[in-house]
Amino acid sequence: MFIDDKLAGDLATRVNAIRAGDKVHPITSHSDAPSLLTSPTDKYGEPDDFKMSANADFYGTSMYPMHSESTHPWSSGLLDTALDFSRSAGNSLHKGFWIGELQAGQGATGMRIAAPVTAADETFWMWQAVAHGAREFAVFSWYPMSSGFESNGYGLINLDGTLTDRARAAGQAAAIIGRHASSVLNATPAPAQVAILYNRLSYMVGGSQPNLSKLGRAPIDSAMGLHRAFEEEQIPVDFVSTQDVASQKLSQYKILFVPFPVMLSADVASGIKQYAQGGGTVVAEARLGWNNERGFASTVIPGLDLDKVFGAREKVIRPADKSQIAIEASTNLPGLASGGVISGAAFEEDLEPYSGSQVLARFKDGEPAAVENSFGKGRAILLGSFVALAYDQDPDAGTREFLISLAKLAGVQADVELSAPKSSEGIEVRRSVSDHEQIVFAFNESKDPVDATLSIAVPWTPKHVTGWANDKDVQFEARQGKVFMKKAFAPGEVWVVSLEAN
Repeated sequence: MFIDDKLAGDLATRVNAIRAGDKVHPITSHSDAPSLLTSPTDKYGEPDDFKMSANADFYGTSMYPMHSESTHPWSSGLLDTALDFSRSAGNSLHKGFWIGELQAGQGATGMRIAAPVTAADETFWMWQAVAHGAREFAVFSWYPMSSGFESNGYGLINLDGTLTDRARAAGQAAAIIGRHASSVLNATPAPAQVAILYNRLSYMVGGSQPNLSKLGRAPIDSAMGLHRAFEEEQIPVDFVSTQDVASQKLSQYKILFVPFPVMLSADVASGIKQYAQGGGTVVAEARLGWNNERGFASTVIPGLDLDKVFGAREKVIRPADKSQIAIEASTNLPGLASGGVISGAAFEEDLEPYSGSQVLARFKDGEPAAVENSFGKGRAILLGSFVALAYDQDPDAGTREFLISLAKLAGVQADVELSAPKSSEGIEVRRSVSDHEQIVFAFNESKDPVDATLSIAVPWTPKHVTGWANDKDVQFEARQGKVFMKKAFAPGEVWVVSLEAN
């Protein structure tokens, strides 16, 4: 944690030195990857994007989805999560974010050579950056590396100076973005009602240390699993920092998820308590507050007096690589059939409910696996396993429906719905909104064509719907506060339209 603070402090020192001589220009910085995807225990430590964002006019990240050092290319889900995290780090401080380096060409590091970057890849990445609210991005670089261990890699054109298809595609996308720059800059990504806590202390309890745990990237994968579940339902999410929770900057969120919560600080525990007391819904996983910020174990788990908030305590915990958890038949979770089964990972933590709390689910042996408790004006739900981690490892429909149902219980509603003659899986829809316009970015992330109908909730009846590729009108139907549009998506197609108010 000292290294986290030192890296942020070093950035502040540099920014202050530059600002002393330049009172005009924005001062920015960026990391080599979003800190969600790294561990503070790596090498000499990795920066915390939330702390770094606080010390520059705006902060950002490099984005190399097909870097030669990656085990395999980033999935669209990983790209989404990374961009949402970088955006959240800036938005937490009411700042934008930027992509300091967006991969331009084929990755090469020595004899490690990645798959070629196509024109479709470059276009997809550029539009994803805009759709996630990046205020600027630099495609890096125009000319390939001419020497050294990255020679012939990462360029938008060929080493002999000739143009590539991806260079032309990047130019076409940039031209469209430029024509609509005022709309992009006046809009912000659709506000989220769902928050996921980013808690770097959880890395300190062996979760990422092979000599202490077989869970590997559990803190990262747990966050990825939660993000994936909501992305698949077209529900926006934000990541929030421990400081956001401690200082009660959560008023816009109806539900807070606390994944892999094995180490918490006292001020974060207090923030969770206040959030629930004020009317929010908080969902936490197994071993909540097991250790405090100094590494001392709690006498009761959940620790830091959170057992009283969640209405249950740990009775016994046992290892279980994968567990099956049955929803109680008496449970009335919205949109969830009683008797369904969800998955857990790593442990089974038998819970002992307190008086007044309700058991939502049980392990195979009948022991309580999920407990709901009313607290103040809100509610707290405790899960006796790592459900988000399980969903990242094996994304089954039952677990996703359970997580979505908890959000619906808190009042979360999806403003985007998809329907298609065949499955619309693979279609992602993102929105940026302003008072009089909504920009809809739709991505067909599959290799198959998809005929889909998009339903978008809007607070006004649109006067025009315009396709950005050709600036022509798009047919739509408006009824009951929603706009309906039909689209035949080609494989990998990116479709961008704007809905303009009367």
